[in-house]
Amino acid sequence: MLPFGAASGYVFGLSMEKITFVEAIRNALRENLRDCSNTFIIGLGADYPNGADGTHQGLAASYPGRVLDTPMSESALTGLAVGAAAAGLRPIVHHGRVEFAIGQQ
Repeated sequence: MLPFGAASGYVFGLSMEKITFVEAIRNALRENLRDCSNTFIIGLGADYPNGADGTHQGLAASYPGRVLDTPMSESALTGLAVGAAAAGLRPIVHHGRVEFAIGQQ
């Protein structure tokens, strides 16, 4: 359920810009990369010009060395992210598909 007036772009007396989900995700990623030098993005195709269906668009060019294309190994990516987080980094993992998690024990 949307807050009162959300459909019109006007909530609690504030005017809101209407953006797509892709733009919202890209903006959040950009803010994280800008505000924290320990943040990085990894995943298959993460550094492609229109990577992750456009959510990573322009990020690799703006933050070189922090948006990394990796081989497709979901378990390895997840393990890398857990280790990086334990070491104080802030990894963002792009798993292109969720099917890898089904049946994993």
